[in-house]
Amino acid sequence: MIAESLRASEEFCQDCCAERKLELATDRCQDCRKTLCDSCGIGHADREHKLMSLVEKKCEEHEKKLELICLDCKRNICVTCFSDHRRHECDVIERVVERLTDMVKKDIQEIDSCSLHLGSVFSSVMSQIRNYERQVAVLNECLDKDTTGQRTLAAEEAFELEKRRNGVESFMRTKQNEVKEIVDRDSNGKAADFKQVRQLACDISVCVTSVIRELDTNATKLRKLLSEMDKLKTKASDMLRTVSKYDMAQNQAEITRLNDDVQALLHTFSDGRPK
Repeated sequence: MIAESLRASEEFCQDCCAERKLELATDRCQDCRKTLCDSCGIGHADREHKLMSLVEKKCEEHEKKLELICLDCKRNICVTCFSDHRRHECDVIERVVERLTDMVKKDIQEIDSCSLHLGSVFSSVMSQIRNYERQVAVLNECLDKDTTGQRTLAAEEAFELEKRRNGVESFMRTKQNEVKEIVDRDSNGKAADFKQVRQLACDISVCVTSVIRELDTNATKLRKLLSEMDKLKTKASDMLRTVSKYDMAQNQAEITRLNDDVQALLHTFSDGRPK
C-alpha cells in the first residue's frame, strides 16, 4: 500500500517506487506521463521518449529561483538580477507562460475546428469531381452506342448538375432549353437531330471537363492546407508537451511566430474555398 501510494505521487520516481526504492523525480515523460529520477530518465531518453524537467531552475549567479524574464534580453532572471534589468521590459515567468500556453491551446482548437470544416469541404469537392466524371463517362458511352434517347437524357442530367456553377448560368440556360426540346421531340416519337445532339454532347463534355480541372485545382489546395495545418498542430502540441516553463518563457518570440503562422493559415480560405 505504501509503495502504491508513493508511486501515485509526482514527487518521487514512479519506476523506483515500483522497485520499493525512493528517488526524487526530476523529469516527467511526456509520452507515458511518468515522473522519473535522473537515472530512470536516461533510459527513457534512450527509447526516444520526451522528457520535461521538473526541477526548479536557479540563477547561476545568485543561486536564487528564476521568477522573472527579461523580454529585452530574452533571459530568465531572479529578483536580484532585476536590479540590472530595471530599465528593460520584464514580466513574471508564470504569467508569461500562462499567456503563451493559452495562446497555443487556442491555436490547436482553431486548427481542429478549421481542419474539420476543410475536411468536409474536401469530401464535397471530391464528390463533385466523381459526379462530373461520371457524367462525362455516360455521355461518351452514349455517343459510342449511338442511342439518341439515352444521350439526350444524359446531356440534360449533366447540365442540371453543371448549371449550379457560377459564371456559366446564361450559357447553361440556353443549352438546357436546347436539350429539353430534343428530349421532348424524342419522347413524342419525333425524329431528333442526331448531329445536333452529338455537337451538344461534345459541348457538354468540354465544359464539364473544364469544371473538373477547376475542382481538381481546389482539391489540391485543400489537400495542401490540411497538410500544413496538421504540421502546425503537431508543432504546437509538441511545444506544450515537451517545453519547460523556463524554455517557453525564453522562446516567447518563437511561440508568437507559431501563432502568426497558424492565424495566417486560417485566413487563407473563405467560405470553405481557398482564396
